[in-house]
Amino acid sequence: MSRQVLIALTILGLACQSQEDRTSKTSASAPQAPKAAAPAQAAASQEAPQAVAQKTSPTAAKPPAVASNAPLNPVRKRNRFAVKKDRPALPPAPTANRPKRFSPGSHAKFNELKDAASDGQSGEDKGAPRIERLDEDRVKVGQIIANRKTREVIVPGHVNMTTGILEYYAVAPQGKTHESVITYDGFASHVHLALLLIGMEPKPQQADLLDLTLSWVDPYTKKRMTTASGQWMVDRKNKSTPKRLPWGFTGSSFWNGRYAGDSSHCLVSLIQDANCTIVLQDQVENPYQGDNMGYEVNTKLIPPRRTPVSLIITPKRSPETP
Repeated sequence: MSRQVLIALTILGLACQSQEDRTSKTSASAPQAPKAAAPAQAAASQEAPQAVAQKTSPTAAKPPAVASNAPLNPVRKRNRFAVKKDRPALPPAPTANRPKRFSPGSHAKFNELKDAASDGQSGEDKGAPRIERLDEDRVKVGQIIANRKTREVIVPGHVNMTTGILEYYAVAPQGKTHESVITYDGFASHVHLALLLIGMEPKPQQADLLDLTLSWVDPYTKKRMTTASGQWMVDRKNKSTPKRLPWGFTGSSFWNGRYAGDSSHCLVSLIQDANCTIVLQDQVENPYQGDNMGYEVNTKLIPPRRTPVSLIITPKRSPETP
């Protein structure tokens, strides 16, 4: 017999022997399962009658009662966003009889305030602008100064934009600041009253013309600078700065018993806006309809944003007057 055949028979014999060993071990361990389960079944059969007796017995012991003030979940994780139950509820917001900020509702009311301001007195209405006589010629209306001798109205404000297209020249901080050169402090009705004090009259048609001048301190040279209002704008069609613009004292309209300029936060407009106190008398094209229409900020001449500036309003002088 060859060597390969002997090796094959030896391997086959070992395999058969290992299979017999596994079979014998399985058969030996199988009968032990009932023996292990028997004690457990006996214990269960003994405990079952006792449990039934406890349920049916009227004198069976009851679990101890839990105190009523004991926390149900003492290990509860704190929620820092939860509202405290002992925090008092906020009172409801007042919706009726809420006082409104005073705003003149008619030209007659403006004339009444003008007469009082000429004597250095505030109006009798609650919330009327505070009138302060600085000297014989100057009267302060809120934050606006009217000089009756030089016929100037000085409005404090700040540079609002250093780039972008424009539809307004001066608005309040709550107004359309995304398209205005400067923001002003105070109220449009206070400027209206100050213009009345220097002898101007509002006219929606053929309005009295005004000159608007800007005065500020250069943040770099610390020198007082003065320029015409048009120098901070560029005509998008001619690519040049306008010379002397025809600003008109049109006066704002009245709406719901209030001066509309106070509600719309508008003082000086480049477009025809009846809610503004001063409106440019030229027809300005809509800058949103084309790259060659309307005005934009003169980025080369305007000071940095937030620079304090005074808007000086005077009656329009003759062309010969510098």
